[in-house]
Amino acid sequence: MTNALREKPAQGGAESPIPGLRYALVVAHPGHELRVLGWVRAVKPLVSILTDGSGHDQSQLRLTLSTHVLRSAGALYSSLFGLMTDREIYRAILDQNHVLFLELAESLATLLVENQIECVVGDAIECYNPIHDVCRLLIDRAVRGASQKTGTAIKNYASAWSTTQHRLMHPQGDCTLVWSLMNW
Repeated sequence: MTNALREKPAQGGAESPIPGLRYALVVAHPGHELRVLGWVRAVKPLVSILTDGSGHDQSQLRLTLSTHVLRSAGALYSSLFGLMTDREIYRAILDQNHVLFLELAESLATLLVENQIECVVGDAIECYNPIHDVCRLLIDRAVRGASQKTGTAIKNYASAWSTTQHRLMHPQGDCTLVWSLMNW
């Protein structure tokens, strides 16, 4: 786990699409923030990235680059930042390590509560990359848990990174938040 560059979270900026909300961005891999970089600059979310993006070469270059991009965008990153290598999370999926995923979801829920997050944006289920799909399941469980703990519904939106028409969608199909992140 990368600890050196963590900072305290801060509230989303005044340019937020929904003013005053505290936002979180939760993605599977470093580099996903690039698809929504304008949005990241505008709302300055608390960012969690599950993997270090090492893929097969075990390099942490992607995580290092994302750290620099996020810092320059004014975003803040959480304690859940580059926690595992891609190989480790793929192995956990193959081994059906439910305990690990339940612990990750609980850690994310705690993070959402402690930072008073009101809106989460993250990977969608795309049936393209299993880590993206698992990330969405973790987000949904964490948002439900955090919402129950606080008694307040946390907004939860999924973003499909592999699509050309990049729209933010509510996981249950509700498109009430209709700005296009690509236009930011």
